[in-house]
Amino acid sequence: MGTGRSFGRTICALRCCTSRSVCSCSGASYRPSTENGLDTFYYSKCYFRGWIFHTRLVRYVPSESRFNIRIRFCTLHDFAYSFVLCDLADPSTILYGQGSFFWCRRIGTLRKHLLLFTTNYPYGHYEPFIGLEMPFLSQGFERISIIPMSGSGPKREVPENVTVEPPIWGSQWSRYKFYILQLARFRTWSLFWPEVASLSWRKKRLHVGLIYRVILWSMYRAALERSPAVRKVLAAPSEAVAYSYWGHVPSLAIPLLAKAGVPCAVRYHRADLYEHAAESAPYLARNSQYFPWREEIASAAAMNLFISEHGLAYFQEKWPGGLASNFAVNRLGVPDRGETPPRLAADTSLVIVSCSNVFPVKRVHLIAALVGSLAKHRKVSWHHFGGGDFTQVNSVLERAIPNLEVKLWGQTDNLHVMNFYRQNHIDIFVNLSLSEGVPVSIMEAISFGIPVIATAVDGTPEAVTDGETGSLVSPDEAQDSERLAERVLRALSPGGELARASPRKTWQARYRSSSNFGDLIDILHSMQAQSC
Repeated sequence: MGTGRSFGRTICALRCCTSRSVCSCSGASYRPSTENGLDTFYYSKCYFRGWIFHTRLVRYVPSESRFNIRIRFCTLHDFAYSFVLCDLADPSTILYGQGSFFWCRRIGTLRKHLLLFTTNYPYGHYEPFIGLEMPFLSQGFERISIIPMSGSGPKREVPENVTVEPPIWGSQWSRYKFYILQLARFRTWSLFWPEVASLSWRKKRLHVGLIYRVILWSMYRAALERSPAVRKVLAAPSEAVAYSYWGHVPSLAIPLLAKAGVPCAVRYHRADLYEHAAESAPYLARNSQYFPWREEIASAAAMNLFISEHGLAYFQEKWPGGLASNFAVNRLGVPDRGETPPRLAADTSLVIVSCSNVFPVKRVHLIAALVGSLAKHRKVSWHHFGGGDFTQVNSVLERAIPNLEVKLWGQTDNLHVMNFYRQNHIDIFVNLSLSEGVPVSIMEAISFGIPVIATAVDGTPEAVTDGETGSLVSPDEAQDSERLAERVLRALSPGGELARASPRKTWQARYRSSSNFGDLIDILHSMQAQSC
């Protein structure tokens, strides 16, 4: 197979028509065939109904579609199979094929224990979107152990087969105690000094914020490696799979687990990926956004998952040392909760919604300025969901503005937000952030058929397309509320970008949770086939 293009760990998921069991193939190699202009694909390993096989499969597809093929449906009968292929570059293109199993033998069984690393989940109100993945993860694995970094805040419900391990620290006081204990450990400093030396060797400018971060991460890594759940897995590494929901602190135990033979996956979003995405804090100034051991973690992981194409391209440009075969885009997604109702005949107000924490990077005060400018032309009702520091927002809204009704809901349960979308007509969803991964809040809005105004930053343009899901604006344009208001009013007029948008089509094609999280389970299972 050396004569062809190697797909390495590219995943190809076969989903049985007759059951919910999944068969996936990995280790794919591509070799072109000159017969009838068709291509031949060989697969070295696959799994089906909990068994992992050495398998050699052959299938034929047109050569122009060879790079983006995924099997969507498959039927098996007496070692022969037929399938329907979908070209990911053009989902409307459906291809058909037939093939056969030439030989196979059982070489192992699927691992049934998932080790999930989080920042807070299931504690507190942050990371609400992990809850969307949990039903799929709990169905894909018999047992899940969650290791949260922090245990502060109320504990949310989790599926029955999920165990929440003791957090690295439980409260602010225990966090200070944690720092004191970790600073006294040899492992912390054995991690710190080589990393600082590496920074000096790479001629990266050392400053207080950078050194502070390396010390913190050294403590976190040492603590994660010593955590009881990780120790249990290291004692029986053949039984588990590890998955870090974030690419920063929660992923720090990945190198140790991978070295022991545990297949590991790491997901990257925004603040854990982009060096320019640091929040405003004295010790996390923009020039301090540095990720210790990034290349070590990426190389150790069997799969690095990105929620956007932009994120994947950014990572590979910034840290080019990784293997192309263990990088993939696996988008987040949201379920179908209905559509926003049509406007009532008697209601003439423009209803605008935004949803985010009120951090400087989210620039919620610019949304306040925009609705104030829109209110000069027509009646506007603005609802913002999310808590934080409203000082800038209130300063914009301190004087009474005719025709403007404002409701700042603060920190709100996601279920309440979804009920609001379902029960009230909404004209526009607005996001004017300076940095984003791909906002789940935008996915939720377009799933309800709500058009979106958003800044064209990072991965957002993959969810917001002019005239399809809404309208994109530049970060600078978002600062001129008067001109932006004029553009919004034009876009709302008949034939405008917002008026002709069909947001649910984009949600159905890219951000449906059942499809994307089903793919995630395929990937986590396929990593096991690669490790056999």
